Amino acid sequence: MPDHLLTIGETADLLGVGISTLRHWDETGQLIAVRTPGGHRRYRLSALERFQGLEVADENEEITAVYVRVSCHDQKKKGDLGHGLS
Repeated sequence: MPDHLLTIGETADLLGVGISTLRHWDETGQLIAVRTPGGHRRYRLSALERFQGLEVADENEEITAVYVRVSCHDQKKKGDLGHGLS
């Protein structure tokens, strides 16, 4: 099945960046665009998913989840924050 292609404008909106950023990423190899016969950039949806870390993991791949907690200064003053991992 062919991969869905997005225009540079659609891609910019999806990623929340400017078109010039996408052009820079293409030129530096960070996010490669496909060129149309007319020279316009198109971005593969699967490449965007990989770029954003949304690619579906293979069933044999291990998945790691990370939990982060941000606390306020009051909790630190009270001393009710644990230190280190248990």
